[in-house]
Amino acid sequence: MLNKIPEYVWIILVLLLGLVFLGVLVFSTRDAPTKQDQQLIDIAAKLGLDKDKFANDFRSEEIKNIVQSQLEQGLSKFEGLNRYTPLVILNGEVIKLSQIEEIEKLLKDKLGNSEGKVNLEIYSDFSCPFCKLLFEFMLDFQSREPELFDSRINYQKLNLPIIGGNTSQKYAYAYEAAKMQGKGDEYARELYGLMNKK
Repeated sequence: MLNKIPEYVWIILVLLLGLVFLGVLVFSTRDAPTKQDQQLIDIAAKLGLDKDKFANDFRSEEIKNIVQSQLEQGLSKFEGLNRYTPLVILNGEVIKLSQIEEIEKLLKDKLGNSEGKVNLEIYSDFSCPFCKLLFEFMLDFQSREPELFDSRINYQKLNLPIIGGNTSQKYAYAYEAAKMQGKGDEYARELYGLMNKK
């Protein structure tokens, strides 16, 4: 009986089976993390974060909207200036740093001339070597002067993923996802460490 089935029917059946197999393969791997995503999830696990929550947050629209909003805010502050990172804003004024250590002097000068809090925003890109140096300096400065940061400095680390394309964006998403679990600085340190491994 199988001998009586025309050859073109067999070809159609084989093609249909191939399409079904391909569909199953596509749908089963659609939500699988990429190699880069898995690396970021592994970093979260290494830091003791809830891996599943991190993976969901990392891919969420909420995180993407946070990063997009920070990117738009950062870009709007350039106002005719060349776009660069890190973008440092002290009490609403864009500050150009020629050396990283200048930030400490600028902060202390502002604090000396004011009784209130000083607002410091640093927009950075995890693919930027100068951003890495500034991040490390700020961690050291915070550890040396914790009372200043607790009582007088309103410090925000924000994302400006403009250098490394898709990688910078994914790193920004991962940082925000880690920040939601209280480990933003630890995760940022790991992300900047990846720069040395490239």
